[in-house]
Amino acid sequence: MTAEQLQRARKLFETVSDEDAAVRAALLKRECEGDPGLLALVEQMIEADARVQPVLDQPQGLAGDSGPDDAGTLQAGDRVGPYRIVREIGAGGMGAVYQAERASDPGGGFVAVKVVRWFSSELSRRFQQEQAILSGLQHPNIARLLDSGTTGNRSPYFVMEYVEGTPIDSYCEEKGVSIEGRIRLFRQVCAAVAYSHQHLVVHRDLKPGNILVTADGTAMLLDFGIAKLMDPVAPGLATQTLTRLRAYTPQYASPEQIRGGATSTLSDVYSLGVLLYELLTGELPFSAPVDQVVHQVHEALRRICEEEPPKPSLAGRGRKERRRDLTGELDNIVLKALRKEPERRYASVEQFDEDLRRYLDQEPVLAQTDSIGYRARKFAARHKGGVAAGLTMVLLLSGGVVATSIEAGIAREERARAELQAREAESQRRVAEQQRAEANVQRALAEQRAREADRERANAERRLAELQKLAKGVVRLYDANGGSAQDASALIAENVRDSLLVLRQERSLEPGLEDVLDRIEAAGPSSEMVNDPSWEVPEGWTANETKLHEYRVGRDSGVVHSGKSSLFLKSLVARPTGSVKVVQSFIAKPYLGKRVRLTAFVKSEAVVRRAALDLVASFDAATAKVAGTTSWKKYEVVVNVPAASDTIRIMLMLEGAGALWADDFTFEQVGSSVPITIKRPENLSFTEPQQ
Repeated sequence: MTAEQLQRARKLFETVSDEDAAVRAALLKRECEGDPGLLALVEQMIEADARVQPVLDQPQGLAGDSGPDDAGTLQAGDRVGPYRIVREIGAGGMGAVYQAERASDPGGGFVAVKVVRWFSSELSRRFQQEQAILSGLQHPNIARLLDSGTTGNRSPYFVMEYVEGTPIDSYCEEKGVSIEGRIRLFRQVCAAVAYSHQHLVVHRDLKPGNILVTADGTAMLLDFGIAKLMDPVAPGLATQTLTRLRAYTPQYASPEQIRGGATSTLSDVYSLGVLLYELLTGELPFSAPVDQVVHQVHEALRRICEEEPPKPSLAGRGRKERRRDLTGELDNIVLKALRKEPERRYASVEQFDEDLRRYLDQEPVLAQTDSIGYRARKFAARHKGGVAAGLTMVLLLSGGVVATSIEAGIAREERARAELQAREAESQRRVAEQQRAEANVQRALAEQRAREADRERANAERRLAELQKLAKGVVRLYDANGGSAQDASALIAENVRDSLLVLRQERSLEPGLEDVLDRIEAAGPSSEMVNDPSWEVPEGWTANETKLHEYRVGRDSGVVHSGKSSLFLKSLVARPTGSVKVVQSFIAKPYLGKRVRLTAFVKSEAVVRRAALDLVASFDAATAKVAGTTSWKKYEVVVNVPAASDTIRIMLMLEGAGALWADDFTFEQVGSSVPITIKRPENLSFTEPQQ
């Protein structure tokens, strides 16, 4: 045969060798029609390739150690090291994968055992490469390497975590996952690939069959069998690209892989773009027409290297509602990952994943559509002859048009310049008027604030005079009674009460203080509300107890949730009869008529009677009760702030024996969709009104 005929036979053999028998027969019949010599030669090449070659298909030195029975497919019950084969679950060009279990522990769980199928030294090295890669990868979305060894005929194998799942594309279709759900699932794959890139590993065969989704919705990345280590010091691995073995799936391969060029992390970015395209549209970005059976593979590879993919929103089988969701940003994101030039794709998988996060969070994305200039340059490169002829014709036609339009163009420019100047003058006038109006508003606001400040200062001076008068009276009474400590406590308590009464008369008493004054007046002279000076109360908080020396309040740096120290309340006696409270109050004005939420983490120990976290706004209150002994727990209380409220109070209370720790207080305004926490009256006879 001539050199040209031999070259044709070689290309046809490469095309059909990886296909199954039915497709292979159709391809050979179509391509070799009228050329029986070509058909006979290709069939001989296929038959020779299928035969076991002792020298070519076995690692050097092992040809005499393994018989034909050892090289066959393993059956259920066969042993591989300490594992018993259950069934074959997959096979590829490199090896076969089996479901297995430990022979010494039947029922103890399944594992996946991968065994080299062909005995070639190059494939054996690739198998060792996969073992080296997987042993260094520990990620929740990557199947873990559990064990490794060699079979009886010294074929290497390794044992991986068994993943019970469905290929990611089938999972999305069977579950009817939404566009947003598919993107979130795809981001798990991005996280796994980004992790492998951080450990200097390129997967190079990302496709749905290598990504399984478990029942709980976790995506697991499998098969690093054709990955390439990027570490230049890895002996015998980094320098072997193995491109000649066509170790990739063509439909998901990048243009540089198909051309036999150098691969990098950007090759995985491209494959991820193909995978996302398929998840969003249900089809691949490049595929040959179904009627071109013979040239299907070559046509798909040509399109991957030369043509731009259609937008996902314009994919043939896309539903109308799905097209609406894909149009715009998702189109741009997918097409950026699928660009022919690696340097024009996302710079990393992390950047790809970040753009998807931005899309889900409704933030601006980095991906932009190709400019008109870029598309024009690509078109001109593909159609040089037609573009040259078209440009020549355009130049001939435009020459006459330009000569007659120069004067008209000059006139239009002058008119446009005059209109622009007029618009700029009008704009400046409007800006000046707006600035004057804003200055007037600011001046009026400043005058109003000055009047309010004068009024507040006058009120403060009047209140200060009254309080000083009360204080002087206390001092005189204290001196008259001989200065005993007990009398001093009573006089100070009386002074506090009188001060609250003065503030009430001035209509300046906060609701929280109004409640305290009511309780003091109701309890009479025997009421106790005392503070221990040894307490370490955090700044901004106040604390008190009803019975002296029964409790302690302070800060604890040894028991914290996430801060440097926590607030604690703790009983000091075995059976306290009183209670202790820690309160923080602030002005309610910014939140009037709005809904607010208090969040805190509380830890309790041996709370016997009652403990609670309260949020109080005027007469509206919300309570989260705490009891017993608990670890850190998040509590939330929500109330509406009445329009007449003066203050809002945050309160932590302990009654009886026990201890409380509180940390990470958060106070915020929330929307009306957040339900309020209703505090029911503790009166046991309370009943709901009849409708």
